[in-house]
Amino acid sequence: MKLFSICKTLSLFVFTCISFSVFAQFEEEFKEYKGLRYQFYEGNSRSLITDSSIIQVQMKVFNSVDSLLQQTYQEEIPTLINLRDSNNIKMPLVEIIIKGQIGDSLTVYTQSDSIYQGSIAIARPPFIPKGSWIRQEFRIVRGYNTEEYEEVQQQIQKIQMRRQQEYMEKMQEEQAEIQRQSDSITKLQVEYIENTFFVEKGIKEYKKTESGLFYTVDKQGKQNIEEGDKVRVHYKGTLLKTGEKFDSSYDRGEPIELPIGVGQVIKGWDEGIPLIGRGGKGTLYIPSDLGYGARGSSNVIPPNAILVFSVEVIDDNVKGETEIEQNSSEKESKTYRVNDSQEDYIENVFFIQNRITDYKKTTSGLFYRIEKQGTPIKKGEKLRVHYEGITLMSGEKFDSSFDRDKPIEITIGENHFIDGWDEGIPLIGKGGKGYLYIPSHLGYGERGAGGAIKPNSILVFKVEILEN
Repeated sequence: MKLFSICKTLSLFVFTCISFSVFAQFEEEFKEYKGLRYQFYEGNSRSLITDSSIIQVQMKVFNSVDSLLQQTYQEEIPTLINLRDSNNIKMPLVEIIIKGQIGDSLTVYTQSDSIYQGSIAIARPPFIPKGSWIRQEFRIVRGYNTEEYEEVQQQIQKIQMRRQQEYMEKMQEEQAEIQRQSDSITKLQVEYIENTFFVEKGIKEYKKTESGLFYTVDKQGKQNIEEGDKVRVHYKGTLLKTGEKFDSSYDRGEPIELPIGVGQVIKGWDEGIPLIGRGGKGTLYIPSDLGYGARGSSNVIPPNAILVFSVEVIDDNVKGETEIEQNSSEKESKTYRVNDSQEDYIENVFFIQNRITDYKKTTSGLFYRIEKQGTPIKKGEKLRVHYEGITLMSGEKFDSSFDRDKPIEITIGENHFIDGWDEGIPLIGKGGKGYLYIPSHLGYGERGAGGAIKPNSILVFKVEILEN
């Protein structure tokens, strides 16, 4: 178990790797170092800090109106700084801390605008306004020898394992509750379609599947569509409740081409298109659990919407290039266990439930899907990125540059944004589009980000990397 990196350990509010240039008026006794303003207060019992020390600090963080934002005094896991690590001792905050001694206290002022920049700007909470300062109060608690350090590392490992188990149990409970709610909504929607909507519309020649999909056939096509086969489909999609049209290939004058049965379309299509058949025409009535569920789709399809699709399956006999993996049945039968990681959950629960198969995984645990492959991106290259971020478990959107109609500018390889972006954006490439599925250790970790992103959140980003 390696020692925590100081940038990860001292919270979102202490990005000490950044140099700051904005100053406020401070009392004369405050000193300045690399943009930070600080003052030491000597303790009663002091001992020297050496280059080989491993020290523990306690911290409180306040905003410009002295509201307490964070404190480590009640945390189970101690905040440790390993001065044997050359990367740590190069950080401005650490360079300041080692000017003192064990037992001392320290006040540090940091300009908030220098923290919330780049992709981190989206996490700025309203209680830290632009131009304000953040005050950090530190106490250098103690030093650790090698034996003491090994002992505390074992304790930390046990705490983390317990927290991971508690978190996974909570995830399971939330997923089970989501499924219960989905089942309840589905039951009501199925009853409404059959006993109210169809009766009011005088629709009698319909069929119903075990999943709750309803369909009518105007012209029966050839039912020879197999999993992985590509089909071309003309369609018009409307909301059953309002009759409002949200999409139509007829309006564009061109059918869409897609593989069936491999999770690239909603479940209602994967099941319904083969029932209509190649060369057939009909209508699909799709409950929300077979459509876009509780998340909806952007601003076009509301959460839990029942969808109606008029479809025409073009009579082309094109076999798909997409083949189902031989072990897909094994994946689907795998049950999710409490001690599985977030990576297991994404791959073996979320992807299976949402029938997502066209994903890739990196050694770090990042998952990604590419809708359009872009060109290579070099380290240090500046990019403009449009994105929409949601939390995987709730499906809630926490930020979107699309809503603001303004992409953000980032520089690859400068660690100004989360690790999942630093790794994932180059995989999609300049000019590319895709999705990043980011476990919390590659996102905002145990602390989350303000009130928008909860601790240990798995994040999903839809990204579009602009050409220029």
